[in-house]
Amino acid sequence: MNFLNQIEPIVLVDDNASPAAGNAKLRLVHAAPSAQLVDVYITVPAADISMMAPSFEDFAFKNDSGYLEVPAGSYQVRVTLPDTKTVAIDTGAVPLMDGQVRTAFALDPTNEGDSFGVLLLEDLN
Repeated sequence: MNFLNQIEPIVLVDDNASPAAGNAKLRLVHAAPSAQLVDVYITVPAADISMMAPSFEDFAFKNDSGYLEVPAGSYQVRVTLPDTKTVAIDTGAVPLMDGQVRTAFALDPTNEGDSFGVLLLEDLN
């Protein structure tokens, strides 16, 4: 990952062990070099983050959250500029079903003028 002229490998160790019954696992990876530090909010869809503390604060480029085991259901991940509520990435509602394991990568815009993006990988199920 990184800018094209600075590409470097990142090694992530997958944990595809099934979560406990009724749960799913989600791992977040900061793969957007233009963003540097960000705050990350993991909420139910459409939750108001204005008064919430981030799930991850000052989450740095190349970091990963490790696998978070959560109850199966719908979640929304929003990435903001540090110490602000200015959303740079918004996944919208993401359903996580019982037994699923997912990894989500925050990505730089593909083209100038585009928005930051997300790549969601199906690790298991």
